[in-house]
Amino acid sequence: MTLSDHNKALEYYKSHQEELVKMYNGKTIIFHSDEILSVKDSLEEAYNFALKEYGIGNFSLQEVGPTASSYTAYIASPGVIV
Repeated sequence: MTLSDHNKALEYYKSHQEELVKMYNGKTIIFHSDEILSVKDSLEEAYNFALKEYGIGNFSLQEVGPTASSYTAYIASPGVIV
């Protein structure tokens, strides 16, 4: 998948979030571009399934929740001591 495909998955999720929460709140969606391939109960289950079925780099995972935090990641990188 390309970055464009991942962006399509995110935009699809954001534009359909309300209806997806009603159907899949607390679950994880496996996307390819803006197509839902499968829905699993946990992120771990979704990752393992998608890796086996579609291969690395061929899917996006999206945890389903009612707020922006479901699609927002906060990543911290600790400083390097030399």
